[in-house]
Amino acid sequence: MNPRLSGRTAKRFATALVVATAALGLGACGGSDEDDVRAAVNDFRDAVREKDAEAVCQSFTDKALEDAFRQKGDEARKRCTEFIEKSADQRAKEAEKDFEITEVKIDGETANVRTKSDGMESSAKLEKVDDEWKIADSGG
Repeated sequence: MNPRLSGRTAKRFATALVVATAALGLGACGGSDEDDVRAAVNDFRDAVREKDAEAVCQSFTDKALEDAFRQKGDEARKRCTEFIEKSADQRAKEAEKDFEITEVKIDGETANVRTKSDGMESSAKLEKVDDEWKIADSGG
């Protein structure tokens, strides 16, 4: 299979990454599920700002990466890392924008996060995987 992303897949993942970058961001694990969701979001933003492609990709569920890159497991993460490395400067700028988390709703093992950045509202879905919150979808 061609290691490059198809134009449509690359655009879709890039859009998801921009939305997630704009939508997410906070600090270390706090104890409640809401605190942990906020911490996961913050860790993601920190990884984007620091241009840490591996950490950015670790912020996503396996399924989110497999859907975006049409590869399984380690190959999907490898392709994600390569993709992020190529666009790290642009993504880091996106992560510097002011943002506000306007809502966190948790339902068992899933969470929906709504945010506002530069006057635009966004949302992202996170899933709890092995006691860690990971980005499952960022639909805008």
